Amino acid sequence: MQKLCTWDEIKSLSTIKDISIQELENGDQYHLALIDGTITYFCKLDSDSNEASEYETDYQFKSNKRTSIVEASGTSHPRGMRARLTSIHDDTITAGTSKNIDWKISTLSWQGLEKKQFFDGVTYYAKDSEIGDSVTFQVVDVDGILSPAGTVLEEFSKDWKVFPNIPQEIRLYKARLVPNLYLRVVYQSTGSTDVKFVCNIYRHLDENKNS
Repeated sequence: MQKLCTWDEIKSLSTIKDISIQELENGDQYHLALIDGTITYFCKLDSDSNEASEYETDYQFKSNKRTSIVEASGTSHPRGMRARLTSIHDDTITAGTSKNIDWKISTLSWQGLEKKQFFDGVTYYAKDSEIGDSVTFQVVDVDGILSPAGTVLEEFSKDWKVFPNIPQEIRLYKARLVPNLYLRVVYQSTGSTDVKFVCNIYRHLDENKNS
């Protein structure tokens, strides 16, 4: 969930919860975001404003630090889950076009055995995006593994609106990932500038469950 807020709210949350502010400089503005679990707070500051001056003096030096702690490889979650965070895309979307971005789901193994895997969300950033841009996330059987080739098996967001130049996160219930199916991102650009799009997924395996 995303929430537009004021600079005073952003800095108060950062101080109270000890969460680093994420900064994206965009011309004559600062785009600031603070990620607290499933909620992303954001605001914009004009670079010549008093708020921007306060940010530069008191907060900028500690911005853009990692905002969450994930288990290191080899560290076991109490329920046997092991994080395998994965980047699925880093590319450019041509201005004013729609692009399908497909990522084939690979197998995950633990101690030589293929394990069941799950994901519970994505995080993405669209540089030079515009109000009106959107993303749709799907699971697609591109190669006809379980159903006729090209069948959309699941769609967990439809035309999700992009906040221009602000990192965003979509968190879900735990969903099973089936190897050799595809995660598809459909990005719709509405602006006149090419969009640089980066997308990561929260993926993990269950060491107690063989695939």
